[in-house]
Amino acid sequence: MIIILSFVGCSKDFLDKSPIDRIAISNFYKTPKDAEQALVAIYGNLYGGDADFIPLMAELASDNCFGGAGKGDGYGFQQIDRFQTQAGDNVNSGPWSRGYSGIFRANVLLENIDKVDWGNDTETKARYIAEARFLRAYFYFNMTRFFGEIPLVTKVIKPEDNFPKSTAEEIYKYIVEDLKFAAENLKPTDNMATAQNGHITRWAAEAMLGRVFLFYSGYYAKPDVAGVLTLQETRDYIDDIITNSGYELLPNFSSLWLVPAVSTSHIYAGEGNKETLFAIKYKFEGSFFYGNGTWARLIGPRNYANPPYGQGWGIGTVSPKLWLAYNPADSRRSASILSWNDEGQTPKYDPALDATFDQRQYTGYNWKKYMQRCVVAGSNDVVNPGINGVVAPGWGWQYWIYQDFIEIRFADVLLMGAELNLGSDLGKANAYLKRVRDRAFENADPSPVTLTGADAENRAKIFEERKLELAFEGIRYWDLLRQCGNGNFSAMHEAIDNVDPNHSADDLEGFNVTFRDETKGLFQIPNREISLMNNIIEQNSGY
Repeated sequence: MIIILSFVGCSKDFLDKSPIDRIAISNFYKTPKDAEQALVAIYGNLYGGDADFIPLMAELASDNCFGGAGKGDGYGFQQIDRFQTQAGDNVNSGPWSRGYSGIFRANVLLENIDKVDWGNDTETKARYIAEARFLRAYFYFNMTRFFGEIPLVTKVIKPEDNFPKSTAEEIYKYIVEDLKFAAENLKPTDNMATAQNGHITRWAAEAMLGRVFLFYSGYYAKPDVAGVLTLQETRDYIDDIITNSGYELLPNFSSLWLVPAVSTSHIYAGEGNKETLFAIKYKFEGSFFYGNGTWARLIGPRNYANPPYGQGWGIGTVSPKLWLAYNPADSRRSASILSWNDEGQTPKYDPALDATFDQRQYTGYNWKKYMQRCVVAGSNDVVNPGINGVVAPGWGWQYWIYQDFIEIRFADVLLMGAELNLGSDLGKANAYLKRVRDRAFENADPSPVTLTGADAENRAKIFEERKLELAFEGIRYWDLLRQCGNGNFSAMHEAIDNVDPNHSADDLEGFNVTFRDETKGLFQIPNREISLMNNIIEQNSGY
């Protein structure tokens, strides 16, 4: 269970440090239990939020989805989808405040951990330091992909401190140093049981180093990461996971998520399975709008529940182009996407048939991964996937949303390995890619993909495979963006622009999207935070 613990700090700065339990630092950090509570408090900032959950926002900005939602929900989701300026001072304040709050908590623990009486238990102390540094790096990586250059806060701040924006090189150097420390100081014997309990392992740290290298080297068009992480080092980290971690692909793709498993007649593998390296853990309780993982209630069909598909807000309606990109024999298609026509679902949102039409950008497709499960026709009850399928009766569909969000899984590691080995070992790259496709086609691939020829052509094949394998997992947008090195946004325009030429570009009920180069693919910094910092940082271009 995650215990949210915060600490007293100065109030007039850009970090969210409102104390919850009012424990002063001077009276804390005496026992290992104190340090454990402080570490769990850092983990508490992973919970993700609601409509401002970064993976959800990244999906809306990608070519996988449209904004969707209902006519009464405002245009915020369409604005993300269309790269429009988002009105309001506090837009994107959730990702900003959660990120810096997590960083603050990590800095507090790391600065005070030597005050704890550890006795002879130096092993636990070393593990807590490594986990805290991983989490700090994770928050910074999420934020710098989202906002670009941001203040780099490396210590517990004081009222007189000012933090202007740091360069991308400075931020990524810091991220890599933290992740390398975690990878080198967490035990290779850490296994799935460690991850199932929500703790970071060496394998998660190595996988995150792969993700950081690929994004930085692509988006910033650099051969390495700030001189501290090379291509060969990154290959070695990813190969180490594949060879030595014990993680592997589940036999059935759909079994990774509850609704896809049920809808395709497979058994849900549950949380902490052998494919999940790192997940954001949610607990079996919550409250209306403010429970755990409440973002997931947004993606179900609007005003419609039919087992196993639970009601949602209709956000993130899926592009037909993604459905058509899959080979019909690919098991990932029906596991990832609900096709209303193909599954015989009622076309409730056809405006020609329903005068009360209340779904923007209806496409006939919704995403299944993380959709809530409906267990009785007309009911909004859900099944708890973490407690042996026990039904939680009497709770509406906006309560108790607790399926873990998988941040890193082994299929992503294999695809990273394939990409990283393109220039050095094509045989290994092909072997990694084949494992992913063999699972997808249940070892009967009618259209095998072989990596041959130029690296650029091979990389395009891997990006396509990543699109199909990792759809709706908050990864596609960053994959598109990292193809845009040195501001070459042709990949973004090709994927995102003119999604549906049958609709007017200025029709908010339509589908046309034009990527705006001036944003550089970055999101709007909350104006309130700029004001609180006395304008020592500037708003991102295009907003």
